[in-house]
Amino acid sequence: MNPHARRIEIVLFDLDDTLHDDTYAYHNAAEEVAREVAAEHGVDAIALKAAYIAQAEGFWHRLSAHDLKVRLASIRASMWQAALDSVGAGGDPELAQRSAERYNAYRVKYFTLFPGAVDLLRSLRERGMKVGIVTNGLSETHREKIALLQISEFFDAI
Repeated sequence: MNPHARRIEIVLFDLDDTLHDDTYAYHNAAEEVAREVAAEHGVDAIALKAAYIAQAEGFWHRLSAHDLKVRLASIRASMWQAALDSVGAGGDPELAQRSAERYNAYRVKYFTLFPGAVDLLRSLRERGMKVGIVTNGLSETHREKIALLQISEFFDAI
């Protein structure tokens, strides 16, 4: 062993698409909502899903300090409103709100850890390492994900 090598004592992880398959969750939730809206309002489900995903991805690319202070529920409703507008179904603000609520309910149904994530976290803890999560997301959603994924016990800092 190299006498100058430093022992790793702390390991930091991002949550979304590192430990948790967030892309799977939000794509599937968006698809479920899009299919429901399509059935109710005669719009193209594929186009609506694509429009919502474009809105969501655009939000994360444009994320500002101000956005971190806004409740995610209102952000999601505005993203659904823009997606609905783009497919010609934006006349009803209540539809955007309902779509956001449905999306939130479906999203948690698809929360899943990547294979081996728990084993890795457990192994790091057993080796005495400090483990933390560092992320650029909203605290509100990440704490919810951590709780629902039942992984908080593995982290010293979030």
